[in-house]
Amino acid sequence: MNRLAIVLLFLGALFGACHSSAPRAPERVLENGVEVVINGAEPYPVEGEPRALEVHEEFRIDLEDEAVAALGLSDVVQIALNSRGGMIVFGSNQGQGPFVFVFDERGAFVRAFLRRGQGPDEVEYPRFLGLTAQGEIPVHDTGTGKLKFFNDEGGLLRTCAFPREIRTAGRFGLNVLPNGNYLAQYFVLADGAEIRKIAFGVFDPDFRKLRDLLAWELLQNPDELENPVIPFPVIGNSRLGIYACNQSEGTDISVFDLDGRRMRTIRKPFAPVELPVGYEKTLREGMPPGLLLAKTLKLPRSFPAFQYFFADDDGRLFVATYEKDLKTGQNMCDVFSPAGVFILRVPLGYFDFIKMFLDGRPGDVVIRGDRLACVHEKESGFKEVIVSSCRWF
Repeated sequence: MNRLAIVLLFLGALFGACHSSAPRAPERVLENGVEVVINGAEPYPVEGEPRALEVHEEFRIDLEDEAVAALGLSDVVQIALNSRGGMIVFGSNQGQGPFVFVFDERGAFVRAFLRRGQGPDEVEYPRFLGLTAQGEIPVHDTGTGKLKFFNDEGGLLRTCAFPREIRTAGRFGLNVLPNGNYLAQYFVLADGAEIRKIAFGVFDPDFRKLRDLLAWELLQNPDELENPVIPFPVIGNSRLGIYACNQSEGTDISVFDLDGRRMRTIRKPFAPVELPVGYEKTLREGMPPGLLLAKTLKLPRSFPAFQYFFADDDGRLFVATYEKDLKTGQNMCDVFSPAGVFILRVPLGYFDFIKMFLDGRPGDVVIRGDRLACVHEKESGFKEVIVSSCRWF
């Protein structure tokens, strides 16, 4: 055997040894009776799961466009995709309405409905809950304490009373789960009705609490807030389950079934993303006038691990981090299989938790079937909804 053949054989054996020692699946252990999926820093190849995602833009709904503005759509609070690939946009809840705008699968405007008022098919102060698994549009009228369910033609399907003792909190507020249960973010009151905590919990269709998922202490004196870049809890859900993480306690993602029973824990190392140069200046300039935080502001060196969860129809979990894709400016998302395995890393959407915290501009991202939709704020300050087709391979 000549020297070249020996070298090639050695290199082949070395590569084979390294390749065979590389983990082909994450470790799974039990902790307190719950399965923990221990992922590494790189995606795993999983049989039956895709290894890449191709996104192709189909259309945009641009609020700077005069034709769109003429519809009365001046802001985007939330978005949803229906089963036909059409777009439902929930506009500003200010003014007299309409508040809900429906577009078809090609981006053509179909109709707008839901106005302010006290009639059966009207609302006093709407909080939008997206779209249910059955295609219904639930709206929480916080003015009357009622939940109203509409079809996408604007027809009122049913109304139910929402218990006022459940004091929903934050942008998340309330969500209708595929099995009819409710996932709520709500205040926890101490003796004397003083607000001490905010919690996430699951309630049955009659609003009886089934389980608390997590809770965190509320800052008792908002004037003491120095840092909006803090590890807030993150929560999301799919048709298969609920995903939650209290980042102040770590980066483990807890997975619950739709009744709030813990099924597994997803664990993965997340590299810190340092705040970019000039971030503090940009943050201050974007704060509302007179905000005390502008005086008390003290920023850390890096962002929390992640900022947003969303999921597709197959139960894949998308974890939007603070890392930006240099080419598109979109959030880098870690994608996990329904079994909790890290399978892909891809840029999707423009979610910005800090903007949501300061002025309610979150930049929603939703995925349904072969469609992805996200909200993007342009340099002009106007928003646009970008709808794309998705191809897994």
